[in-house]
Amino acid sequence: MEIEQRFNELYQQNADSIFRLCLFKTSNREVALDLSQDIFTRTWAYLAKGNEVDNLRAFLFTVARNRIKDYYKKRKTLTLQQAHLESLEDYLPSTSNATDSAEISELIDMIKRLPPDQAELLQLRYIEDLPLEEIALIYNVRPNTLSVKIHRILAKIRQDL
Repeated sequence: MEIEQRFNELYQQNADSIFRLCLFKTSNREVALDLSQDIFTRTWAYLAKGNEVDNLRAFLFTVARNRIKDYYKKRKTLTLQQAHLESLEDYLPSTSNATDSAEISELIDMIKRLPPDQAELLQLRYIEDLPLEEIALIYNVRPNTLSVKIHRILAKIRQDL
């Protein structure tokens, strides 16, 4: 498959997910747009040099995580711990049921209190719907290790509910 076609497919399938990840980590729409564009530009440059990538989606999310870290390193007044999830509410399904709405708000508040790495894991798994194998590639860990970690995070949230 031609590199340009592979990249176009990668972009079409993942642009929204990458934007949401950036928005999730920065809570700033303009910054998220800039970061998303930069992530795809860097990915294109890497692929255009003839570099081979086994799993493009995992590679793209790895580039995104690294670029977001770079963004915070450059902004010395902010840290990753200051990233918050207020914009997440815009991407959750709306509900007319007041009980469901209250439960979703409570869940979002609990996720906001999680350490950033744990919140990011839940976002990648349940909002971006990435398979464990791809997330494991992003974090450079075994899928089983990741599964246990996610299970423990969810158990803690259930306990707090």
